[in-house]
Amino acid sequence: MKRLLLVFFVACAPAAPSPSAPPAPSSDAWARASWEERHDTMTFLVLPQMARAFQRFEGKTYPELTCLSCHGPRAEEMQYRMPGGPPLDPAHLPRKDSPDPREAKLATFMTDEVTPSLARMLERRDVGCFTCHTEKKP
Repeated sequence: MKRLLLVFFVACAPAAPSPSAPPAPSSDAWARASWEERHDTMTFLVLPQMARAFQRFEGKTYPELTCLSCHGPRAEEMQYRMPGGPPLDPAHLPRKDSPDPREAKLATFMTDEVTPSLARMLERRDVGCFTCHTEKKP
């Protein structure tokens, strides 16, 4: 329950990270970071920024993104290792030019906003669909 409240309050925090928010680590720093350092980066930098982005995209009054949105329902059991998010079929990824307007809008948002924002926050070049999403098995 405490984590759920923490997620709610973090998701409702101001859009810009506070001056006390930890800076995002480089890829090498991320590999060496302790669980607590990773937790702080995700909790105070990534989650609030991504929650606001999804809130705008979905046109919702309140952000609904939580740790489980990306880390999956078994996040705690998996010690928050990635990927853990909703599965994607690598052979049929959502496309910006899809004839389905919903798919095209989602693909544009993920490609143009989510992926580059996450890459900037984590100072990593290797961020892509399967950084968060698991591969759908045939």
